[in-house]
Amino acid sequence: MSTALPASASSGEATTGRPGHAPENINDVIAALALPTLGARPSEAARPLPLTNLHQLPRDTAMLYGIGRMDASGRISERHIVQALGWNPGQRLQVALITRGIVFRPATDGAVTVPRSQRLVIPLTARHHCNVYAGDNLLLAAAPDHGIVIVHASTALDDMLVQYHAPSLATDGGQP
Repeated sequence: MSTALPASASSGEATTGRPGHAPENINDVIAALALPTLGARPSEAARPLPLTNLHQLPRDTAMLYGIGRMDASGRISERHIVQALGWNPGQRLQVALITRGIVFRPATDGAVTVPRSQRLVIPLTARHHCNVYAGDNLLLAAAPDHGIVIVHASTALDDMLVQYHAPSLATDGGQP
């Protein structure tokens, strides 16, 4: 299940804000960072991190990652990513739901604003979508050149690690 980005984002162009960098397809960046649907079974050819089968990020896409704890108001404690993106207090952000994640990006008609503390705030409906609650740790994946942050519940990180290591554990007889 995913909620498509609005027409302005689905046009495939994003402004990088860096001179000499052509706009890239922002949906490719989001697809490269999105997780598969729960219960999806990897194909036999899908060994640990089958990079040939994954969406590829452009080579010049710098990524930032962080883990932050969410409070009862939906604020995420990790602020370094927001600062690295150059998002300022009062700036409006669009929130889009994707499979098992939440995408934040600047938008003049965005539903949320960056608070004075320069943290992301997850709206209640998005928290319900991802089953995240106060005290949960969240994984933030940011593509500063594209001005986006994707937030995943820490259970998604658990799932990624299990899926990555499952084939090697099966061939090793479960021995680390």
